[in-house]
Amino acid sequence: MAWWWKRRAERGFPTLEDFNPVELSDVWRYCFTLMLKNPLPQSSFVYVGKAIAEASGGSGELVTLEQAGEDTLLGRATSDAERVLEGRIPLIGNGEFVDFRGQTVLFRSILLPVSHNQEKIDYLIGAARSKAKPSD
Repeated sequence: MAWWWKRRAERGFPTLEDFNPVELSDVWRYCFTLMLKNPLPQSSFVYVGKAIAEASGGSGELVTLEQAGEDTLLGRATSDAERVLEGRIPLIGNGEFVDFRGQTVLFRSILLPVSHNQEKIDYLIGAARSKAKPSD
């Protein structure tokens, strides 16, 4: 989150261009970029990193927010999108859910709002990681 605040500087938001995949190469495979549309469920992923795609049961094919599915890491990582848009600041999430394989998964995610004109949020950049919940 500190990275977002640093890139924001004196502006309201960082821009999409502030996110350099080379600079973020150690985590970029866990990241995604969501282009926002109205209504929100029609928003589309313009980038999905390999690790998050695999954890979500896909190969990285681009889908809409409503197609992500609540039983996927991508779906859970974006479940707070509305709150980020309302609050206009980044949001960290975590929790557990039963994924599309029937496995209980622990996850941690972050959503970062991005704007080209410093008023309207046009994209959300996010990242998420997960692991299987240990058996009792």
